[in-house]
Order: sequence, then C-alpha cells, then structure tokens
Amino acid sequence: MRGSSEFTLEDFRLELAELGLLGRGFGPEEYRAALEERLGIEISVEELPDVEGGALAGRLAAEGNLAEVAVDEGASKALVLVRESLRYQPWPAYELSVFHELSHLAAGHPARTKRALRSGARSAVDGLGLQLTRRCSAFPGSSGESVELVQEVFESEARRRAKWLVLAGTCPKAFEAEKADRIT
Repeated sequence: MRGSSEFTLEDFRLELAELGLLGRGFGPEEYRAALEERLGIEISVEELPDVEGGALAGRLAAEGNLAEVAVDEGASKALVLVRESLRYQPWPAYELSVFHELSHLAAGHPARTKRALRSGARSAVDGLGLQLTRRCSAFPGSSGESVELVQEVFESEARRRAKWLVLAGTCPKAFEAEKADRIT
C-alpha cells in the first residue's frame, strides 16, 4: 500500500498537467469532467437533501460525513453525494467536500461505499437505496490492513489532495511557478 506521505506536491502538479488543469482556474465540475475522461468512468455529483432530514442524510450526519462516494464498478459509474446544507456554509465547504471525494477516485483508493444504482430510479440518490455499505478491502496488492490504517492513510491523502485542489483551482499560477513545492 502506498503511504500518504509518498504523494508529493510534485506528483500532484504532474497529475494536474495530465488532466489539463495545471495553470488554469477550475472548480469541482471541471475536475470531475477531467477525471471522468482520465478514468473512463461516468462520475456524477448530486446534492443529498439534508436540510429537511431523511434517512440517508441522517446516517451520513451521524457518521460525521459531509459527503460520500458510491461506486458501481460493474457499470463504470461513480456518484458523489454531498450534503445540500454545505451550499449554505462559507466557501469552500462545498467545494472541499466534493474535491475530497473526487480525490479518493483520482488516487485509486478502494471505494468507501459500493452500491449498484437501481435502474428506473428518479435520481441517483433514490437509486442508491437507504443503506451505504462500507467495503474495507485494502488497496490492491496489500495484505489486509486494518480499517483504521486504511482510513488514516486514504483519508489523509484525500484531505491533502482536496486542499491542494482548492488552492490550484483558485490560484493556478502558484502551482506552475518554480519553488511551488513550498505550498503546504
């Protein structure tokens, strides 16, 4: 398993260049589209209505999650669910949450949630059903690390990537310049 400390800012800059985003302003939608093309999967972002409650929103809130990624590997689709209430929080709460979940996909982390989307559902949120099941399989090639270690390593890297994505999207020239590795 690749440790989170192994993904450097230089690696991130190279990844942005491969996605065609280095030196350009971008937001979660542009990053999602670039990832979609690179990974060859369909990625949707939907707001989870949590302002008025709901079973799935309640479960995410109880777990302390602001967003969640659901993957249907059979259909090559991923869905990022973001709590609607984040739209009403100060910037960049919503963007950071979306970037965090997209970062799991970009890094190739094991899917934190996996549910097949039901066909005929009115929306992707309805298609998920009410239960998000956790899959604790370790990163490919590893030997069954503990859930805590996987969470610690993968969550740490996703948090770092999300922060860098917010900065790179709003201050693109800072990531192009020499000595960009001083950004932490």
